[in-house]
Amino acid sequence: MSAQEHRRLKTLASFHGVTMKEFLLSNTLLQEKPRSRNGHRDGTAYLLKSSANKRRLLTSVHRTAKRSKSFNSLKELKHALGI
Repeated sequence: MSAQEHRRLKTLASFHGVTMKEFLLSNTLLQEKPRSRNGHRDGTAYLLKSSANKRRLLTSVHRTAKRSKSFNSLKELKHALGI
């Protein structure tokens, strides 16, 4: 396994709130998604259960998309940040 593959697996396991070992076992032996710390398999679905939370999340996603900027170089980014 390459270092990049290891890093990706570690990130995915962390996202699900489980150890790498639990993540790998759950995905290879059990063929089901690992449960996160809140006991749900899909964190987004859990968060979207609340209508108030759903509204906040969707507002945030749309607002972020409108405000997003990209920079062609680190120099441009530093200039935009005033560094």
